[in-house]
Amino acid sequence: MTSQSNWGIQNNNSPNYGAQAAGAGATASVGDPVSANALAQAVAALAATLPSLELDTATAEDASAHLEDLRVEATAAQPSQGRIRRALSGLTTLLGGAAAAATALAAVEKAAEPLLRALGT
Repeated sequence: MTSQSNWGIQNNNSPNYGAQAAGAGATASVGDPVSANALAQAVAALAATLPSLELDTATAEDASAHLEDLRVEATAAQPSQGRIRRALSGLTTLLGGAAAAATALAAVEKAAEPLLRALGT
């Protein structure tokens, strides 16, 4: 008798890949809760600094939208790598020149790295 470890669903000969779940109430996710939590906390910290940056209304709304995209993706069962990258790029474009946002923006970028690695980048 051969002993084998059960490493979850193995779906050979199928186009399905990545996180999979089966059964009532089952969920699957990419990444880990620690990475998602770190990103959510970094996003909240940057969002808290936005009022102090005295951005014009359109820029502040755009930055808030990018932060919301990151928050949603951090907590999504299957985060979108493209949406995360676009939000990070948009934030960098909008806030990259604001010295007051530099530390918080760098923290968001650093917190996103583990999630992006888990998604295959």
